[in-house]
Amino acid sequence: MEMDMSVEEIKGLIDVKLDMMLLFPEDKAALIDDIKKLRSRLIEVA
Repeated sequence: MEMDMSVEEIKGLIDVKLDMMLLFPEDKAALIDDIKKLRSRLIEVA
């Protein structure tokens, strides 16, 4: 999914996931995992 995304797109996706944590607290663990994966991908891209 995030393999061909730009740095800005990945940062935007992280922001969306953070917002989703507020809306869906029951999915917090899965969202945190997603954010960790996105951050590591961000490091690779940048």
